Amino acid sequence: METPVPTRFPTTAADETPLAGGATRQITPVRLAEAITTMRDAQRRYTRERAPTEWAMLQNNLGNALRRLGERETGTERIEEAIAAYRGALEVYTRSRSPLEWAMTQNNLGAALRILGEHEPGTARLVEAVDAFRQALFEYRPERVPLDWAMTQHNLGAALRLLGEREPGTTRLVEAVAAYRQGAARAHPRARRSTGQ
Repeated sequence: METPVPTRFPTTAADETPLAGGATRQITPVRLAEAITTMRDAQRRYTRERAPTEWAMLQNNLGNALRRLGERETGTERIEEAIAAYRGALEVYTRSRSPLEWAMTQNNLGAALRILGEHEPGTARLVEAVDAFRQALFEYRPERVPLDWAMTQHNLGAALRLLGEREPGTTRLVEAVAAYRQGAARAHPRARRSTGQ
């Protein structure tokens, strides 16, 4: 019997679930490295040719694990690998065929590009991150997936803020404030009243 492919790999702080006795299930670098190995092994069974959707899901999950591991390291190699994994997934997760998976992967790609942009002196990666977040927002609409939309607005705001800190003028910073406000207004009803939405 084949092992089912995990639908989502736990890689965020929210996934560090409480255990009995007050302990938590922490996502350590060792566990992330094990997960990366496991997902790469699974890709031998679920190839792009035989199982494209499962392969794309594994690519996205692999990107998540690589990104989380890369956040804990000083170099950028893991982040670059994560970007390549997300881009691979986007070859299968197209907007027309899998709009929400496409948006999720665009958001994840944007997060990895933003992290890489923080490590590089220029603005090219941050511009790419902003574009990826804006792409995700085409399908992550507030009436469709309000929390994903709000999270992506926040991510867009963070990328625009970093970009604004490196560019002359205040245009990007103003855009960042607008993105933060939109996300907060939708996510928090009291913020919605104060912004007039």
